[in-house]
Amino acid sequence: MISWFGYDDEGTLRSVETHLHGWPPNVDFMTDPMTADTRTSRAAGGITKFVSYNCPCPRTADDCMCHNLRLGDAYVINGSLTMKPDIHATVNGSGTYRGPKHQLTVPRGDVKIDLVGLTDGAEVTVSYRRGPGAPPDQQLVAANGGVSFIVPAASLQSTTWLRTSGKLVRSMMFMLTPE
Repeated sequence: MISWFGYDDEGTLRSVETHLHGWPPNVDFMTDPMTADTRTSRAAGGITKFVSYNCPCPRTADDCMCHNLRLGDAYVINGSLTMKPDIHATVNGSGTYRGPKHQLTVPRGDVKIDLVGLTDGAEVTVSYRRGPGAPPDQQLVAANGGVSFIVPAASLQSTTWLRTSGKLVRSMMFMLTPE
């Protein structure tokens, strides 16, 4: 099933253009007249290029989510969709978490999260769901293959969502609930 990703000049995926049961194979999103309004609208936000993605779902699928997963684990180099490095996380020094979503119960107090497998120099954004006690977003730079950060105890009064992202960082979401 074909989807189209919009990306900026740096190769960061910024939009996904889907069509019920996938775009027909003969439609070129970059030139087809029926996509002109969408291209114009996306260009206003800095999205000027598009790359197709053909996921393994059959065209008859009504619930394909491949494009949503790929949006968080790929970027574009020289016009080609490229996978970000595979990473994993540990929470408070234990467990190995891979993949996009994790729901964890954590002890009260600060929580340390380590992301491992990053490209040195990769910029990582740690975003918290806004609410009482939520810290501001953090901008980190990977060194020695990873980054570590602390989720302050003050932000764990109730369930806290946080997300890691970046051009070279596979997106991961954590729902942390204090014991």
